[in-house]
Amino acid sequence: MDAQQLTLLPGRTVWTLRAEPVPAGGEARPTGPADRALRYFATPAGPEDEPGWSLHADDLVADLADRADLADVEAAAPEPAAGRRAARPALVVVIVAALVICATIAGGLLAGCRWFVVETPSMGTAAPVGALVVTAPISAEPRRGDVIAFIAPGVRRVYTHRVVAVDAAGGIRTKGDVNAVADPWTIQRSAVLGRAVVLLPGAGFALRALPLLLLGGLLVLLLTLPIRRRDVRAAARVVGWHLVGTAVLLRLQPLVHVVVIASEAAADGVRASVVSTGLLPIRLVTASGDVLARLVDGVPATVALPTTAGSTRVTAVPDLPPGAQLLLIGLAVLPSIVVLLVGLPRRDRVEA
Repeated sequence: MDAQQLTLLPGRTVWTLRAEPVPAGGEARPTGPADRALRYFATPAGPEDEPGWSLHADDLVADLADRADLADVEAAAPEPAAGRRAARPALVVVIVAALVICATIAGGLLAGCRWFVVETPSMGTAAPVGALVVTAPISAEPRRGDVIAFIAPGVRRVYTHRVVAVDAAGGIRTKGDVNAVADPWTIQRSAVLGRAVVLLPGAGFALRALPLLLLGGLLVLLLTLPIRRRDVRAAARVVGWHLVGTAVLLRLQPLVHVVVIASEAAADGVRASVVSTGLLPIRLVTASGDVLARLVDGVPATVALPTTAGSTRVTAVPDLPPGAQLLLIGLAVLPSIVVLLVGLPRRDRVEA
């Protein structure tokens, strides 16, 4: 429709617009999609042979401004139906994967399988600290060399050690791979929980971290619900989840950790038998920067600690090439970069 003329009426200014013919005194209505947002009042605009309708200029300006704002919001808003359609395949994959995992775990439990997380370094590289051990029931007698899970007599604690001997009466002797001597007990067949069929280094850390991460993530979601602005809420959640992950890493220490197995005095100081229980290779460094030893997960080593007037401070640091160290640093600061570059709050964003 086109503006034909400007008509001055007592006390107001009106635009006379061409539209579809309407009866005199009747109600004019929009004729196309471009007119849907307009609100107007029908009045006779001219001679009866030139029908039309009149609209207040102030109303027209306000309505055009509303339409412009509405168009900006609609252009910025994503298509909800398209987003839902795109998310459906991913949701189906997640549900199917969860069902498969649950079915596998349930089937293994019904078949008598069990799993344990290794907490001591006695098995060395075969089952380092943080490894997930899955056992299956055994029908025959354990054989020399088998890795079995059993309950030690008088201790009521599950051990995962290697069978080193089976006597004629069926008594079973066990030993940790890095231990100097065999275990001080002889166990019976009834104490054996199963033979190790799967040994997954590091998977035990993930299994122990999962409930902590879920609880921490849920707590962050609940604490950030009162935040109204979506950008601020998203940034707070990124920072909160990062703090939860950092706390879990400090609690479980899956990357860098050293355990002292034994120590003895020597002429030149103290000799300590140590083993790394972290996933990363490490080096032991004194306060002066001297490297005492380089260790990998599950491999024991003997370290000579120099004799000094005071105590000797030894630090375990990751023994990685510069590229790998930069990658770890980047992963550590990635949430902060995301918040600063992507989630930085802006006043002109639409509130939730």
